Amino acid sequence: FTNVQKSQIWNRTDGELLVFFVHFDQDESICEVDGRTIDFLVKNGYNVRIVTNNRNLNSNGFQPIFAMNLGRDLGVYRDLVQTLLQMDYKGKAILINNSIAWMNNVKLLQAMAFLEENCNTNTVSTLVESLQPRQHYQSFAFALDFQSEFVSSVFSHIKNVRLKRTLITFGELPVGRNALKRGLGIKSMFTYENIVSEFNTGKIKNGNRIQIQELILSQIPLNPTQHFWREIISLGFPGFKKNLLTSNPADLSFLPEDFTDIT
Repeated sequence: FTNVQKSQIWNRTDGELLVFFVHFDQDESICEVDGRTIDFLVKNGYNVRIVTNNRNLNSNGFQPIFAMNLGRDLGVYRDLVQTLLQMDYKGKAILINNSIAWMNNVKLLQAMAFLEENCNTNTVSTLVESLQPRQHYQSFAFALDFQSEFVSSVFSHIKNVRLKRTLITFGELPVGRNALKRGLGIKSMFTYENIVSEFNTGKIKNGNRIQIQELILSQIPLNPTQHFWREIISLGFPGFKKNLLTSNPADLSFLPEDFTDIT
């Protein structure tokens, strides 16, 4: 980041809590669902910075911070953390990205409060634990306390890889291992065990129930934001993965009809 960008990342006068909304898009504007989320967080008192891969982004009045998006979202997290450490920042930072269609209601505020309150000098906080392909923490939300001596190591292993499967193997999976190795715990708002327990109660209508039950019985690790998207919303998760609508990687039926169908 340049010196101008660094002053956007942290202006050295505020900083009890910074929120970075990491935005990736091929278009030259923030889509409506992302714009509503940014506005909602700002209206509720959050100090939001938009970090984007698009130099020409039309950000509806916000001044975005340009990043090359090398290493995808985790690469941006790495560079933001390194920059804040160089600037001797001592507050907390929440890092979220726009792979989620975030709800703009109390659920999002509760998730933000969880992230802030559960990161400290000994713990990184996050939202969703996944077991696909192995146990890890999904990268759309992390919070760090910069008074921790271990913060510099959380994303230091991230390389500038482009493929999603490569980033999971060499990015998301090692985050937890590296944190534990250096004395940091990771606190997740939604654990895999609790999500599967919610599914097993049968309280939530799930058109793919038989298919998913067979996968569970076969001990196949699943992705909560795909296979259990309705269950985690019922538990309080504030949104759903956008790729449910764009690529449907878990090959599910009965998906949300659009980005407003998240109740």
